[in-house]
Parts: sequence; C-alpha cells; structure tokens
Amino acid sequence: MRRARDEDTYVPPTSTDGSYTKQVERWTLLAPKKGQQMKLPSLENDSLWDLKPSYFCTLYLSFDAFKLLCNSIGSLKTNPGLEPGRDSTQRLSQQTPALTRLEKLPPELLSIVFALLDPDSFIALGLCSQSLWAHAITWAQNGYLQWRNAYSWAGTPMICVGSKLKVLPSSIYAMFPETIPDTTPESPDSRGQQEPRTENRPRIWHNEMIKRCVKRPDPYDDRYRDGFWKHIRSAGIPDKLHETMVTSFPTFSIEPESRWYLRNLTQKEYIRMEGTITTDEEVTVSLVGNHWLTLDILLVWLISWRGDGRQDTCSWEQLQEFVGVTDSGLGDIMIDPTYGPLDHIFWPIWAGPWAGHSFDVVTEYKMDVEWVDRTSMIELLCPKLLRTLYGLAMAEAGEAREYWGEIFEKSGGVVDLEVIEH
Repeated sequence: MRRARDEDTYVPPTSTDGSYTKQVERWTLLAPKKGQQMKLPSLENDSLWDLKPSYFCTLYLSFDAFKLLCNSIGSLKTNPGLEPGRDSTQRLSQQTPALTRLEKLPPELLSIVFALLDPDSFIALGLCSQSLWAHAITWAQNGYLQWRNAYSWAGTPMICVGSKLKVLPSSIYAMFPETIPDTTPESPDSRGQQEPRTENRPRIWHNEMIKRCVKRPDPYDDRYRDGFWKHIRSAGIPDKLHETMVTSFPTFSIEPESRWYLRNLTQKEYIRMEGTITTDEEVTVSLVGNHWLTLDILLVWLISWRGDGRQDTCSWEQLQEFVGVTDSGLGDIMIDPTYGPLDHIFWPIWAGPWAGHSFDVVTEYKMDVEWVDRTSMIELLCPKLLRTLYGLAMAEAGEAREYWGEIFEKSGGVVDLEVIEH
C-alpha cells in the first residue's frame, strides 16, 4: 500500500454553462457537507496510470482512509514511550544558550507558529535549538488528534466522483436538491416549437464543489520522519543522537489482526475488518483474511461514481452478478496484454452502492439487530476483484504485476493459458 500524496487539488477549467474545456476525466474524493476534498492519488510522473479508481486500486495506493475514518481513538497508539523529547534534548548539549526572541514566545504562540508550517519547515525550525526541538516534539505528539478534530471524515457523507458526470446518486440529490436535473425550454425552432434543453446541474454542482471545498491536508506523522532525515545531517548534531531523536516522534499503530468494523452509518450496514500492516508499513485495516483488500481499496470500490447516465448505484443483488476477469481471461492477457480489461469490466466501481453515504471505522462490538452484516457479500466478490486487478496489472505492466501475481498465486489461483477463440 503506497501513499502518493495529493500535492495539488485539481481545478477543472469550465465555461459559463459548466461544461469542460478539456476532456480528461479527473477523480476527486469529496466530503461535500464538510467542504473538504482531496484528489484521488496516483503515482507521480507516471503517464501510464491516470487517476481512475480502477488504477488506484491496481496500484494498491492509499488515501489514509483509516486515519480519516477511525472513530475508536482509544484503540490507537499515537505516542512513543519517551517523554516528549526529554532524552534527546537533554543530551544535545551540556550548556543552555541564551534564548532567542522566538524561543521566548509563550507556548501558545509557538504552537500557532508550528501549526502553520509544512512538515519540512516544521522539522527545520525544530532543529534550530533544544527548546524549539522539545516544543516541536510535544506539538507533533498531539498532531494526529489536532488533525483529526479538523479533518476527520467519520460520520460525514463522502463520494469519489468523476469530472464528466451527467447524473448523481440519489444520496447526493437528497442532500442537494438543486442538483436534480431539470429540463428547460430552448428557443423556438423554425416551426415555432420549443426544443427542450437539459441543464447539466450535476456537473455544475461538481465544478462548484471543486472550487469551494478546501484541500484536506495529509496527516503528517510519516512526513515528520522524512523531514528529520532530510535536515539532520546539516544540523550539527552528533550522529549518535539521531536514532534517539527520531524515536521521539509519535507513531500511529494498532494491534495486528485486531477486530474492526467499517460501518455505513447511512444504511446501517457493516463489513468486518482486521488490523494489518501493509508491505509499505502503513497501519490500516483490511477485510478479514484478505490483507490485500485494504480499507482504501474497498472504499474506492464502494463509493466511486462516474455518473455517465448509464447506471444507477449498484444494489448488493446486482453485485452478485459481477464476473470481472475470468481465469481464461487472465490467460488471454498473459499471452497478449491487449486483451487487458477495459473500463466496462470494472462496472461496479463506476456506480458504488455506498456513494454519498457516511462512514466510520470502529473496534468490534456487539451490533444491534437493525445492522446488516455485508461481510459475506464482499468475501464472495474477493476472488473476482483479485482476478480483475491482476488482469489490469498484467495489461499495464510494471511492479504492480508482480505484486498482484504473488497475491493471486497465494490465494490458490491458476492462470488458464488455453487460448480462447474470440
């Protein structure tokens, strides 16, 4: 699971009627009621992969879904065992130099200064003195909770939406009635009859949301360490203290295989998950017994919405009909990658059954009878999803092919190399 950061928010060029001047489909994660957004991550500087949900999943990327939706804070471990910066700052120097004007600021003002800095500048400032380092570590150890208070999406509607939409799911229409498409009269034609003209209200709403919603900043826990190793070599601090100093940073962890629920608060449905550490050492949850189906990948399958007018949100009954790439199809792709799956093979991902709903992730507890367990449905879909993602990875080549190939093999899958007549 790789986290490609959302450095820039996509702002689509539009004309006065809300139509696009460019025909590139872009995908954005929106929390419209909270007024926040983030671009669906992709690999940097890789022209072979665009921002579509199918590629996001095939590249096993992450948008920090667990940190975004976790609602059981008591089950998280966010602080290290060290008292904030105590050991490292006490050993940096035997002398205490005179404080600068910045260091003499009250802690409340220093907190404001650190809060305004990006992680790289945050670390650079903290390494300027012992007192600033101690304050930086103290602030960083509370950083996730501060970030969560401002940017958590737990309990607020969210959707992964494409930029070419013509219609929206019913959940968005219910929240924003002004987005319901309307037919308005056009000017009379030569026969005196008026031609109906449909105003693309869903796309206008999308464009306005992209402009109005603020970019959700990334949680900084990993970036603190990146900034530390970038600046520590030029900070004049003895090498023997570097490892001690970096252990002062907060960690974000849960117990592996601990039990969790992904809850759909709108529909009162849930999916059983378990704590896992990905191959890139990201802490998250995944479908029980299927570590590759992380919260990020599962959610993208369930909340994405293309809205091209050809489908409504998929029901759970419709999802049972999903086939995806078959074993023989994988054989075709292995022999000739041009047989790779096209968009229509991924049809459930374009009309997610949970698009526009509200979610959270909580530790396992006894659910009330009105809640519906959808875990078995996802377990039935798992082999189909796996083959389809592996098929796209083979067609596009790259390291994703090896990643999914290993998972497919461990799952007991066998590629059928018998060529099928088409």
